[in-house]
Amino acid sequence: MANRKEHWDVPASTLALRNTNPLAQFTKESKDIKPYTKKEHIRLSIGSLKARQAVAEYITSTDTPMQPENVILTRGCRGALLLCIACLADIGQNILLPRPQFPIYKAICEKYGIEVKFYDGFNGNGHEGDLEQMESLVDHKTAAILIDSPATPIGHVYSKRHLLAILELAEKHKLPIIADEIYANMGKENDIKKELCFKVKAFGKCRDSNKCDQRHIVLPKIDGACLNSLPNSGEVKLKVTHIVNSSHFHARLIEHRMPGQQTHNFTQEHFQLLTDMATWFGRAENFKRYTVPSIGDLCAIQENEVAYRVKIMNLMGLHAAGSGIRSRVYFIDIGRTLTVEASRLLELPETLQKIPPQAVNIFICRIRPIDCDVCWTPNADFYIHELLKEKVLDGRIALCMDNTLWLDPLVQRRHLVEMRVMMNEIHIRSELIKNGFAVDNPNHLTNLYSICEGKIDIPLLGKKEVHLETDVLPESEKYHEVLVSSLVTPDTVFVQRKKSEKQLEDLCTEISTYMETQRSIKCSVKVVSGLICLALFPEENKWYRAQVLKAEMEPQAETEAKVEVFFVDYGETRTIDCMDIHEIPPELLELPMQAIECGLAHIRPFDEAWTDISGDALWDLCHFVTDIPKRLVAQVFGKSDAKLAGLHRYSIELYDTSRVEDLNLAQELVWKNLAKPTSPAVKALFPAPAAMNKIYTSPTAKVADLCAAVHWSKDDTHSLEIVDEISHILSSLSPRSPETALLYEKLSEELLSIGTALQMIRCLEQSSRKAVQVQAACAIETLAKSHIQWWTAFQDENLLLVEILTDIIDVVEDTQVKCSSCRALAAVCSNSRVLSERACDAEICDILLHVLAESEEDDLIRDTLYLMDVLYSQASQHSGFQKESLIQTVIGKLKGAQTSELIKAGVKFCNSFSQRSRKNKTRLLEIGLVPILKSFQGLFLRSCYNLVSGLLDSLIVNVPKEGTIRNKPSHPVKNQQRQGCSPEVRWSQNTFRLVLSIRAEGVNPESNPVHLEETSITFDTVAGDVHYFFQYDLYDKIQQANSYILVKAHEVLVSLRKVEKGKWSRLLHQKQKLPNISVDYERYVDSSSDSEVDEEEQPFLLKKAKQRRHLPPSSGDRKTKKYLPLESESDNESSDSLFGDPQNSDMLDIVS
Repeated sequence: MANRKEHWDVPASTLALRNTNPLAQFTKESKDIKPYTKKEHIRLSIGSLKARQAVAEYITSTDTPMQPENVILTRGCRGALLLCIACLADIGQNILLPRPQFPIYKAICEKYGIEVKFYDGFNGNGHEGDLEQMESLVDHKTAAILIDSPATPIGHVYSKRHLLAILELAEKHKLPIIADEIYANMGKENDIKKELCFKVKAFGKCRDSNKCDQRHIVLPKIDGACLNSLPNSGEVKLKVTHIVNSSHFHARLIEHRMPGQQTHNFTQEHFQLLTDMATWFGRAENFKRYTVPSIGDLCAIQENEVAYRVKIMNLMGLHAAGSGIRSRVYFIDIGRTLTVEASRLLELPETLQKIPPQAVNIFICRIRPIDCDVCWTPNADFYIHELLKEKVLDGRIALCMDNTLWLDPLVQRRHLVEMRVMMNEIHIRSELIKNGFAVDNPNHLTNLYSICEGKIDIPLLGKKEVHLETDVLPESEKYHEVLVSSLVTPDTVFVQRKKSEKQLEDLCTEISTYMETQRSIKCSVKVVSGLICLALFPEENKWYRAQVLKAEMEPQAETEAKVEVFFVDYGETRTIDCMDIHEIPPELLELPMQAIECGLAHIRPFDEAWTDISGDALWDLCHFVTDIPKRLVAQVFGKSDAKLAGLHRYSIELYDTSRVEDLNLAQELVWKNLAKPTSPAVKALFPAPAAMNKIYTSPTAKVADLCAAVHWSKDDTHSLEIVDEISHILSSLSPRSPETALLYEKLSEELLSIGTALQMIRCLEQSSRKAVQVQAACAIETLAKSHIQWWTAFQDENLLLVEILTDIIDVVEDTQVKCSSCRALAAVCSNSRVLSERACDAEICDILLHVLAESEEDDLIRDTLYLMDVLYSQASQHSGFQKESLIQTVIGKLKGAQTSELIKAGVKFCNSFSQRSRKNKTRLLEIGLVPILKSFQGLFLRSCYNLVSGLLDSLIVNVPKEGTIRNKPSHPVKNQQRQGCSPEVRWSQNTFRLVLSIRAEGVNPESNPVHLEETSITFDTVAGDVHYFFQYDLYDKIQQANSYILVKAHEVLVSLRKVEKGKWSRLLHQKQKLPNISVDYERYVDSSSDSEVDEEEQPFLLKKAKQRRHLPPSSGDRKTKKYLPLESESDNESSDSLFGDPQNSDMLDIVS
């Protein structure tokens, strides 16, 4: 035998290489001849693509996938053999053939001059060939090995082990194999002893059908015989008895329903079986051992004193010495299998054997495991076991074979007794897909129907009228959390239950995914009134579930017809093109219609019908200014017949519970004079004014009745006259008189006590009434600036004032509303770091940047810049203010500014921006602010001239000489003292105070070396010949009046009282750690605020409630201690902070 090949190299034969088309080659090389495009090109006859795809799918298995381009179809087996042999071998080469063999093998080889070598395909020992003989025949001229299994003419079949051995030999010598398997599956598919393949049942097809030992075709005599007379159509109710895997379980039928027919109940039959089994095996004489067990026999077994019918599936240990016979049994009334000792089997009387099995095989349709697998994961099986264990389910029969039902859909229903409706609570298929345990298998039933066609009765699942249930508001629950999705008038409101919000979102995602694959497919159903379908919502260009209300379609103009549809999940009605209707698949009908028809109780319109104004007002009450629905609470007071959605229309009261006080929306409409109350539960804002004349003791006493007159007036002109009178009365009061001041104070207290601040904010949310929004914003601005009570009230987080004003600035298009909202937000956030940070967290910086970039109106630009200045002064470190585009946009708007107010607002912001850090000054200089400021000086605007000049002067800087050291003074020290240095600072804290230990020796006890501001500390003193100096910005604000200093021999102690109680994460505002500052671990207290106390008499002791810790003694303690209250610096001139910008901490000092 020649040396074997080291690498695969199978060249084509000379005959194959000569097989060319010279005419086609000549046409291709010729430049003058062009192809005739009107006639289709004739391809090599290798079979149509559709046929090759079918063959590829048939022979594909899990480990050997096959593609259609690798399949060639020939005329019979002879054509395939001739093609393979002629392409692989040349004249003088040889091919190994089996002996005995099909004569055509040798005839083809001799025709092409190929030598034949025979190996023994049957060696007399079973059906295996002689591999040693086969390998001895291989030489350097061997081109291929041909095997046939099952073989002709003797019919022997090679085992899997022997076939693998042949493959190893071929791999060893790098020889291709010609496999003749024409008779491979003959006889297997018609074997009545084999069961229908489990994969076919579960998934519609078996990917390994060429290897699978089970049956893949339907045999009517076997699969069409229902052992227990199962129904083959309609709906069934069942109880799960045993779970096999995620798509297969056993169940006992409870009832069967057919439309228009009486329901058949199986419960009585099951109860009779249990009674007969208990009666029979309740007598001791009937406990007879089943002595001669055989596979397929029916007998009984007792477990936990209960007798069960079982079928013997297998017998084990028949020939094993020293062990008893064991039997694998199947519980025909439960569905589970168990291995038991054969001695436990009991005889079953013939009468009990004739009763049909109660356990039915159930398959869930149209699902398969994830990742194209054929086995369910343990997690999926565990999930379905917990979901279905002993549950009662309802399903529609999609197919029935033997003792098996395929159900689609399969749901768990809930009967709402009060509403007399059935509600789908759990859809099994959707739950598996939604939780990531399964994926869609759309061809499952289609493939099953194709193999059953003409053999098994298939249920009539044609295009039937689709029914879709509507969600309900159960009367058993007093309150329901809802969202208002649509409304026409207060009498026609559509709500969605909050608990179904996630399910509806998932449904919309499924619809979008489904329609992505259906865009080019025309709707196949006739569009008629009442049709449930998918429809395109024109405003959003998205598909939603809908019902056709009115179809006006002419047969000759179907594409131009219009259809009125009702979107069943949202309550909207639209007229759309007929082409925007699409058929809805069954899986999208599982969730009930979410739009529940309602009407507000206890109110009615002033006239015969509701107005659009009342509907707009109610919409504003139900939604935020961004049109996002609020979470409301509904209380049902009654129901009537529905007009559009579902069976019932609910009479409800709606409450907004998102604020401190609950708001009855019907009550609010009455107070707005947009509705009349019909029940004492809803009261008017003011009593109707009396017709008689009334005498008042003072003009102010008349105001309440005048307000009532405005509320009840129907004449706008008369209302304005009354408003003018109220304004005249209030303006006539002297604002400087003590009486008026006292009146304003009492009036503010009374208004705040009745929730007027909340009512103002609710006025801001009335998007349909722009004038009301402007008035409310102006009132908030005025009150926040002039009265401390109002400013404090607006700080309440529950009012959400900052968030509402931010949303208004973002979404409202009216310039006047935007301007007033900017001014109101500036007034509220002024001097409040907390509110400013809340506004920044609500993305106000991005919103203001967008407003500046888009606006061309000076008033809006001015108010926006004014608001930015207020926010920046309180929350300059927020990331929103660090964007380069923000300051660039501000400078861009200043370039064309002409009015003094706009210039003033812009310069104020730039001034605040420049004072925060040196880096900010540099940015302003680089952008080109100086020429703009100089141009403003040329305008000679008095109101802003000084402000412009001051900013211009502050931007002129001198860069220090090389060698300037951070934290050291740059000015010369008097009396030839040494250059200033930063002393060592150790600090500790508790919830209330900070204690700084400044290590400086020889400090004069009578001096005052420490100077404080609200957010900074300066230490400046001379001790001996050393000049100590530092100036730091603190992490947060301190109380200067409650801070103290204690000068000792070797240190100076400083006690600082925090403005806001809590722990500081670091001492300085900057994030960079300085080498001279460290934590004093000897004094450090790390505990919760609940255990810490603050004593003003001992400000340098950081105490806990139960344990006292004293500062360590020092040599200076023997000296007289003197506490000096710290005085704040009166000089408020701004200067660059050395550590003001954490991003620029490594820059050199810049000295003005």
